[in-house]
Amino acid sequence: VYASAMAAGKLSRYATVSNAAVPYPGASRSDTWTPQNDAKHNASSYSLQTALGLSVNRPAVATLDKLGIKPMLKYARDSFGIESEMPPYLPLALGAGELRPIELAEAYSVFMLKGDRVRPYPIVRIVDPEGNVLKKYEPKIFRSVFDPVAAAAMDDLLRGVVT
Repeated sequence: VYASAMAAGKLSRYATVSNAAVPYPGASRSDTWTPQNDAKHNASSYSLQTALGLSVNRPAVATLDKLGIKPMLKYARDSFGIESEMPPYLPLALGAGELRPIELAEAYSVFMLKGDRVRPYPIVRIVDPEGNVLKKYEPKIFRSVFDPVAAAAMDDLLRGVVT
């Protein structure tokens, strides 16, 4: 969500993102949904780096709302190689929906490859009992699928998550 918002010009690497408790339309017309954070994440806003690093819910949902679900789903397919069906609603920003781990590996490759994407294979090669290589799999590389500046920013931001 954050990477797509940066690529679309809706968010900058050094942005401050809102942590306001905003009610969003729910499943029915009379229903609303207000994303919740855990009790210790109650500041009015966070830097993008802090929001991502602490996995604060409301800024992620607010960013997806600002970007729009349809553009984010398009980025997911076209830039990140996601093939699984993704639900077209705001909880997607919090991980609603199911993806295969191999899809996630492909999607995250965009950041370290600065806008290129690699389709990994879980099997590198098939070898017979004598050691002969029967089949070898080479990763497929998709060039320039994502904004390299946004990819580099996300790579840096994600390194901050670990440190």
